[in-house]
Amino acid sequence: MLTTAARQLQIRRLSRRPWQFGLSLLLLTSLLDHAGAFGYRGDDWRRFDRKTVHVDHLIDDQSFNCGTTVIRLLGVWTDTERATSFSESNLQGRDVTLRLDVPQTRNAAGELLAYIYLSPTDCWNVDLVREGSGYTDRQSNCSMIPALLAAESARSNAAYRAARKSHS
Repeated sequence: MLTTAARQLQIRRLSRRPWQFGLSLLLLTSLLDHAGAFGYRGDDWRRFDRKTVHVDHLIDDQSFNCGTTVIRLLGVWTDTERATSFSESNLQGRDVTLRLDVPQTRNAAGELLAYIYLSPTDCWNVDLVREGSGYTDRQSNCSMIPALLAAESARSNAAYRAARKSHS
């Protein structure tokens, strides 16, 4: 039979096991998460914001591959073949700079949402709208909506002036 002291020691050891198990499980979960087992991609802000990437392949008029990452234009909606050909002639095989925006860096499909800059002041997202190949995505919650709307308005005003001039 166990003595009282031995019995108390056994109870103390057994009471530590749930804590040890819980701590081990928490550590294992954290390691698996950072290894990518649960879809962890790392810090998008550190990896992509204001970084230059190479446009490997255009997927459609709004998204392209950069290595293994799919990047989608933020704040812009397109549905025209014109946008695809315009993007192919200006983006394919080119180095561009990405700029991310709050509140989120990815959409539900896991695509990175970004503004694409061809130079420090030339935003591709705005160029698409200004050229008539895209429209402002008014559902988007992004900080460049005013600039995109201004480009859309300028395009509409230019088309109106051209129409009036041709009828005069």
